[in-house]
Amino acid sequence: MSMGIDKKWIPAGVVLAIGLVLAAGWGWYRGTVGPLGEQEQEALRDAEDFAGRIENAQRTITEIKANDEEAERVRRELDRLYRELLAGSAMFSMPPLVREHFARFGIPIRLVRMNSTKDEPDIPGHERSFWSVALPIDEGGRNIFKMLLAVADLDQEKPFLRVIDFAIRPDPENPTARMASMNVSVLNRK
Repeated sequence: MSMGIDKKWIPAGVVLAIGLVLAAGWGWYRGTVGPLGEQEQEALRDAEDFAGRIENAQRTITEIKANDEEAERVRRELDRLYRELLAGSAMFSMPPLVREHFARFGIPIRLVRMNSTKDEPDIPGHERSFWSVALPIDEGGRNIFKMLLAVADLDQEKPFLRVIDFAIRPDPENPTARMASMNVSVLNRK
């Protein structure tokens, strides 16, 4: 009998050796490469989360910029309106303003009269005055259309001035004629 390796055990030994090598390789993979794959997955999840937060931040920045632009537009509009407010006493600045406005439409002013004033509590340093304006109507009422255009333009052109009402009435000085009257409120600095 010879002391050699039994040939029937060789395939089983090779399979066992291959199994041991594979088990050792799997152990090594799980110990070194496997955690890298898990770390990569976690890093990818973190990167996706970070990208989402960046997108939200960019959206917020865009909204803030839009709000800043709107605030700047409103500030410029308020500055413009403030510059247009009648400076000083409306008693002296309102009659020429109304006369000049209606003159542009070819309509003379018969009377501009201040009825009352009151402090504007929501706007310190300002007051609201109330005025009556008398406008002559020509024969046949040919200037009524121009007058209505002028009234609408005055209300639109001067943001500190509001036409309260407009009426056509008999002229108290000439009962056969008619006249237009308009009541206006004006916001002005004290």
